[in-house]
Amino acid sequence: MHREGQGFEPPWLHMNTKNKGDLAELAVAKFLCGNGYAVSFPFGENVPYDLITESPTHRLYRVQVRWATAKGARLEVRLRAVSKNYSRTLDFSRIDVFAVYNGSTIYWVPVQALEGMSALFTLRTEPPANNQKKRIHLAEDYASLDCLR
Repeated sequence: MHREGQGFEPPWLHMNTKNKGDLAELAVAKFLCGNGYAVSFPFGENVPYDLITESPTHRLYRVQVRWATAKGARLEVRLRAVSKNYSRTLDFSRIDVFAVYNGSTIYWVPVQALEGMSALFTLRTEPPANNQKKRIHLAEDYASLDCLR
């Protein structure tokens, strides 16, 4: 039971990576359905996307869902598929958008924004203290569904 002021911890703090990924997929699917998008899940694990969504304008998009844990003002997103036995770079030609979920917010990152990256993508929840602009991706720029219209 949660009572205000008693140091509430979100349940995902103690989840394993697989459970966090499942939770993220469900959160993304629920959000899309609630906004008029149809959602389909591929059968099996042999595709580089987690779901396909059809927009209200009947366009299909392949969505790779990623859980991202906050590290200060950064959300780090792995761009590699990792399991117990392998690690491989995702085939961006078979993905249209990454849905990045941090337990409360979904960010929609089109694969074009990831050009030249292979292992890690960072979203900033605050601008850098040194005012750097180049190669900085502010999370607020990816908070809308504009890339799925």
